Amino acid sequence: MPSRRPRRAPGPASHKKRAAATEAAAPSSEDVPRFTPLDALAGPSAPLIALRYRTAASQHAALARLEAFYEGAGAPRNEYVTLAGVKELRGGLCRNYEAFNLPLDAVHRWLAALRTVEAIADEPQWWRPFCNDEENELLAHLDGAGALHSLSGAGAGGDDDVAPGAVSPAADASASPSPAQGPARPLYVISVLSLAALPHELSHALFYLSPVFARAAGAAWDGLPRKSRSIIEHDLRLRGYAPEVWVDEFQAYIAENDAEFGQAARAACAEAEQELSAARRQAKIDIGVP
Repeated sequence: MPSRRPRRAPGPASHKKRAAATEAAAPSSEDVPRFTPLDALAGPSAPLIALRYRTAASQHAALARLEAFYEGAGAPRNEYVTLAGVKELRGGLCRNYEAFNLPLDAVHRWLAALRTVEAIADEPQWWRPFCNDEENELLAHLDGAGALHSLSGAGAGGDDDVAPGAVSPAADASASPSPAQGPARPLYVISVLSLAALPHELSHALFYLSPVFARAAGAAWDGLPRKSRSIIEHDLRLRGYAPEVWVDEFQAYIAENDAEFGQAARAACAEAEQELSAARRQAKIDIGVP
């Protein structure tokens, strides 16, 4: 599955980077967690973890290295960047991101890449010395939710010790049980600052988790009038999206606003969303989100 870039804020934003850490990160002294799990959105039957962060700075510090590894936002895709290395990057990672979304397979692969670069001790949550406080808080939450069950406490030996995630995007129907089937193994994580960003981020999760919805989105894209599609492609290209993610970004944006790509393409976007609405509702039911 190609990478996806979350929505950007309409204007420039500044996210302060964490200082490099070479020693074990101490547990946060904050009494209040930096994020709130959105359990009403992602209940036990959904293979989805949804979080709402209290500040942009803490969200960025927690997710920027993970998201950059997944989609190449500020650093080469699938390349692990150390905390010290982040300071040396011109422009930083994931600039102006107001929300994040990525499959947990990417988190597994990031941790596997971390292990190949850093000196790992054979102990539970061996990643802690090489992550900042915000990353450790996020990873501890994912671990507690069972998302890192194959990694937490693993030894520092060969490749068999790290299972970077074997479920392919929108491919394993058993990974998205109906609500009656009980707890699901988490496969995707979304993070927002504002609840207004949830429709966009949830649409990315649906596209990843539901092969039926992904096919419907592709059909809606293919059915766009040539002029409207050209306008939308030009807009997405200007925003920095690779062609491989245009269908996903298109369906996520029109879920919020049929005028996202301007008045000239609005009618076509409204028609496409009308075609997608039934598939979107069914995907939510299949995955177990309201």
